[in-house]
Amino acid sequence: VGLSRDELLRSAAHRELAALPIEQRRAMLRIEMTRPVPGATLWLSPDPGAPLDSAYEPYPLVENEALLLERVVGLAPQRWVLRDALGRTVASGTQTLRPDTTHRLRIEPGAALDPKLVVATRRPADGRRRVALLVLDCADWRITQYLRTRGDLPVISGLIERGHSAVLLSDPPFTAAALESLVWPLRRSNVSFIGLVHRYGVELAGLASVGDNPLAALSWLLPEEADFFQVIGAGPLSAANLLFSHGGIDAGRHNEITGPNGQRRRLTLGTSSRDLLLSERKRFPDLAAVPRERDRVHIRTIAAEFDAVEELIQKGDVDLIAMRIEPLDILTHAHFAQAVASGQDDGRALLFEIYRYLDARLGSIDSLLDQDDVLVVMSDHGIRTSMEHSPYALFIASGGDIEPGRSSGTPDLRGIPRALADLFGIETVWPDTGVAPWSSVRMAPHELARDDATPHPDPASN
Repeated sequence: VGLSRDELLRSAAHRELAALPIEQRRAMLRIEMTRPVPGATLWLSPDPGAPLDSAYEPYPLVENEALLLERVVGLAPQRWVLRDALGRTVASGTQTLRPDTTHRLRIEPGAALDPKLVVATRRPADGRRRVALLVLDCADWRITQYLRTRGDLPVISGLIERGHSAVLLSDPPFTAAALESLVWPLRRSNVSFIGLVHRYGVELAGLASVGDNPLAALSWLLPEEADFFQVIGAGPLSAANLLFSHGGIDAGRHNEITGPNGQRRRLTLGTSSRDLLLSERKRFPDLAAVPRERDRVHIRTIAAEFDAVEELIQKGDVDLIAMRIEPLDILTHAHFAQAVASGQDDGRALLFEIYRYLDARLGSIDSLLDQDDVLVVMSDHGIRTSMEHSPYALFIASGGDIEPGRSSGTPDLRGIPRALADLFGIETVWPDTGVAPWSSVRMAPHELARDDATPHPDPASN
């Protein structure tokens, strides 16, 4: 974990700040540029209380004049992005605000960066739906919005603009609890006393210091239920579980395909780790230059996990693929302190480069799908400090007949299984928490089930 004195102080400051009334949580920002930028606009992350996925707020800057703004101090630092008249990013950074303090922000504009553009190219619909679910462990809305405002995440921006998004509530914000909600959607709905005790053990297991559920022996007293993958694969469809169950993480049978007709078989995939390709090293030089092996090993694993998803899509015989990008959590905790340090960073932090790599790989996956298919990108929780998760998680779904939009409020993550089942026209009694509008309009199963004789074509042959 990237534990530092600054992070310890940040955690303590959060507790003190939470006790202050809003009128005592004011700070001033004095902003000036070291050189004029014609048509410059400063984009600031929204004040606390705004939805985490809110767009940044624009403030025009006048040449040779300082801009003085009052801001509300929140638990998250103030992010900022400076753009020129053409919308190109020329500087960006972070400022930790403190109550009753005037912070001077001197911006040094650099070379203008043209926004990255990605044209979505999917094959024509073939009458069969597939769903690719990517769980980016610990992916955070605030980091995502900062990099989107910089223009660094064109794929994710496109998915949000074309699809449906939400800020999910994941409480408690532990991976173990979130994945159990995904795989066994009813376990929280009908909880007995024994179930509550077992639930407490699962939440403890989500802590790295515990690792295993100390109350796992009670599981044999709980009623049996079909898990998410068994329900999806009970009929003509098949579902691949790559959620990485191990230790304290109970997410069903990892590396297994269920279906069609309830059959189970093990997955045979390529390597579990690979070095970055030469093209990737050129495109993401900060990843190629990572000095510590303990970071490089996780980057290699991320590369291989995305490869596995692409391989399954290209084979064309699985209808739902669920993959958790597990190493992102470790890398996020290790490098979060650098990503929130006060100063002009211009997007130069290892964690930011990892997000840019994730964005590119999501683009590759999206290009392998056709217009019937749906790509779902989500996280199990966010991050608040190097030591503390945020209970707010990412959710984006794009493709098929999903209309652009955003869920109101913070729907509970427990509604994800229902939303995914509804994409296939599978009727369930799983909770609908308002994650997705299509949950109230079911698709006919016969329209979405695949014909075993006509699998998806291999994109390499097109």
